[in-house]
Amino acid sequence: MPRRGFFVIVPLEHRSQGGPPAPWFLDDLMAAEGREYYVALMSAAAIHGASTPPLPALQVMVEFQRRPLQVGHHRIDFFVRPSADLMPRREVKTPTGTMMVSTPASTALDLVAYRRDIGGLDRATSLISSFADQIDTYDLLLSARRANPPTFQRLGFLLEQMGKEEQAEEIEIILRSVKHDIVKLHPGVPVGDSAFSNRWLLWLNSEHG
Repeated sequence: MPRRGFFVIVPLEHRSQGGPPAPWFLDDLMAAEGREYYVALMSAAAIHGASTPPLPALQVMVEFQRRPLQVGHHRIDFFVRPSADLMPRREVKTPTGTMMVSTPASTALDLVAYRRDIGGLDRATSLISSFADQIDTYDLLLSARRANPPTFQRLGFLLEQMGKEEQAEEIEIILRSVKHDIVKLHPGVPVGDSAFSNRWLLWLNSEHG
């Protein structure tokens, strides 16, 4: 019983783990709670083909704060994004139905925005490089009103460094239509003698100063 009044059936092959894998019941659970959601961050990156170590929890984006959920050996960690239902996402099949997963474009933006939660910008860069070819320029446009300009500036620079010029150019077009200021690649770290990207209005400071 992940929550009061909501029960999951535990197949025999998962009895030793105390419950079925989270994707098996996530969509039904969120529907029962009346919550919008999507599988995000490293969990979504893995679905899009990124190579990741076994994750300790399924990472899920929701609109309001929610405590982590433990069902036997399986855990769901929740992250908050206001208006999460407006970020591009898609249905992905699971053994028991479907669940909502952020598109490659939304996943890349979230990995940059929530980089501290996944181990830093270097990890975000490594993950994004695994599925950068799947980032659709239309999805980037749909995300424009939900991700703030600094996130686009940082992602644009990273895609440029990966040689993904088509996607970088789309981000450049988006940034022309919104006000954006000079920001640091790594917030909270001194600029020092860092290089500066005129294209992205971005100080290319080191993560460790």
